[in-house]
Amino acid sequence: KKTFIILCKLTDTIARARAQMLHILWELGRDDHQFRFRYRGQYLRDAYTFEDYEIPENAVVKMVPMAKRQESFVDLRRMDEQQDLGQGTSDEVIRALNDEIKIFTKREKLLSAQQAFLWLWALATMLSFITYYFYSGFWNAIAVYFFFKYCPTFTRTGGFVGRASQYHGRYMIVYGIISIACLVPNAVFLSLLLPPMIEQGCTGYVGSCTHWILWSVILYACFALVLLLQTCLIPFIIHNFRFKASQKTGDYVEQYLVKTRDVEKVLFSARNGKIKEKRNAAFELASFAACSDDNKHKIVGQGGMEVLSNLSLCRDEATQEYASEALAELLTLPEIQAQFVEIGGIKTLCALLHGRTDKIVYEAATALFYLVSDNDDYKMIIVEDTGLDDLAHASMKDNIKTARVLAGIFLELASYDADLRSVIASRNVVVVALVHLCQLPDSETQQLSLQALELVAIESPESVVTQEQLLHHLIAIPRLTEDERLHLLSGKIMLYFAENEEACTELIGISNLTDTLLQFAQSNEPILQTVVSKILLAILDNRKIARRIPFLGLDKIIMYLQNNSADRHVFDNADTALNLLTIYSSEAKMGSSLSIKSTDKPGQGGF
Repeated sequence: KKTFIILCKLTDTIARARAQMLHILWELGRDDHQFRFRYRGQYLRDAYTFEDYEIPENAVVKMVPMAKRQESFVDLRRMDEQQDLGQGTSDEVIRALNDEIKIFTKREKLLSAQQAFLWLWALATMLSFITYYFYSGFWNAIAVYFFFKYCPTFTRTGGFVGRASQYHGRYMIVYGIISIACLVPNAVFLSLLLPPMIEQGCTGYVGSCTHWILWSVILYACFALVLLLQTCLIPFIIHNFRFKASQKTGDYVEQYLVKTRDVEKVLFSARNGKIKEKRNAAFELASFAACSDDNKHKIVGQGGMEVLSNLSLCRDEATQEYASEALAELLTLPEIQAQFVEIGGIKTLCALLHGRTDKIVYEAATALFYLVSDNDDYKMIIVEDTGLDDLAHASMKDNIKTARVLAGIFLELASYDADLRSVIASRNVVVVALVHLCQLPDSETQQLSLQALELVAIESPESVVTQEQLLHHLIAIPRLTEDERLHLLSGKIMLYFAENEEACTELIGISNLTDTLLQFAQSNEPILQTVVSKILLAILDNRKIARRIPFLGLDKIIMYLQNNSADRHVFDNADTALNLLTIYSSEAKMGSSLSIKSTDKPGQGGF
């Protein structure tokens, strides 16, 4: 693992950061590497800013390769070893990256040449103090000092550094003006000294042709040439600065990462490209679909729905992930869902529920949730095929995000109508899956799955009360969470166990039953107290079990409800339960007395 430091503003797009990473990867010879950014489990899209994702300063963002395994070779090994994987980055981005690198390289060379001329200017300034017009060294010294102090430095990987890094354009303009201003005096000095030397001929180095004057003429001529050359260099530098990425790398590439994609071209690559090109096309379609509803319609209008369905079933896991993500984005619009169902898309999504990565399963489940929550007709299509078995299979995995979505799907199905609930109840594998979901450590998943189980129990109590593992979990819920919504759902489902003779026997055999019911009874929720009173009444309806209530301490719960509940129904149920207990106790005593009398021998009973 490597750590890269990138300087970005909160208002910068994710594409800018990716563009900067492309430059770093180019330096490492890995510019063809496909990657995405992820922060706290969420993948970041190019068109959004860091501020949109609420990413703070000094945050650590993970760079995740598009292929989780190296080019998905787990699957690709089955292919021909000589097969070309294709290009990892789109042609536009590669061209933009190469153009940007050329411009930056040229800028680096131009600024290096400018600094070389500045050093020559400094050298000429020092030498000018020993010339005929020595005072010219003073203004040149001031200019050189200023330009050295604020001289910007540029490197292709690091960008501009220095005091004038934010004002390098203005620096160059001032530099050019001062350079011309210093060039003029040198040209004047040269014009004043050179003609007399030419007239005299400089045969004896006397008069106007002394060694000092000759030295001055040579220095002013060289000095003027240096200033002239660097003045000619300035326009090229300023022209280079006109490129948008004048402050930092990535601006040019960013345009191609966030620009509106050519959908037709991307779909062509998705249909006919090689592995990497298809993977990149699936990623671009997912990002494109997430930007706006208009983009979704553009993809569907160009036949992208069928293309994405095919990509989602390919052998490359990364391509499957991005294609399923794109499908989930498209299916957020109800008007697109009908077309997807017509091409057999539900079967595709059900097949993806058996995917090898959690993300594939999650995206497929999310897409199915959009379908069942927006249109009731799609619910029957899922049930008529093997959709229930596929959902149950995906539910046995322990990914919380996926489990939450699957629990929502089961609840949508169970809340449709009685016929659909009967079908669900007849499939034990579905009930087992719901039991597994309600045991996961996520309150929302537990609530959704328990609600689905309650609806199934309404239609077929037997399918629920036969789940022994469920009963133990229901009794343990008060110890696991303080959420009264879960307590209420747990109590409602427990009531079905209490109303079933065999399940009731198993219910009272659990050691923590009394503690659980007492905690429920002490709740401030009248509905939960009513459920507890009904559970106790259901247990009392079974005469064989009712005699064990005092030994279990359940009679104390009945008296607590009678004395502390403000709800009339709870009070009446508790009063009925106490009357039944009194009757059962009297019958037990009478039965015991009759049993003793029957054992006495004749003549031993008294008069």
